Amino acid sequence: MYLFSRTGTAWQQQAYIKGANTEAFDEFGGSVTIDRAGRLLVVSAPAEDSATAANPADNSVESSGAVYVFSLAR
Repeated sequence: MYLFSRTGTAWQQQAYIKGANTEAFDEFGGSVTIDRAGRLLVVSAPAEDSATAANPADNSVESSGAVYVFSLAR
C-alpha cells in the first residue's frame, strides 16, 4: 500500500506501508481509515490466518482476520 499527500495539484509518495507478516490472499488493505488528525492509519486484512498476535507465524486459524495500526508522523 502506498501513502500519498497532495499539495495543490501535485501528489507525492510519502510511504510504502505493509503489515509485518502479510502473505498472499490476506486481503491487506480490505478496509482503510485514517483518524481526523491524520496521525493514525488503520488497515484491515480480513483473510489473515494468524491464530494470535503473539505468534503471527502460526497460520492455523483460516481467515481469522487482523487489523494493523500505524502511527503517522506529521
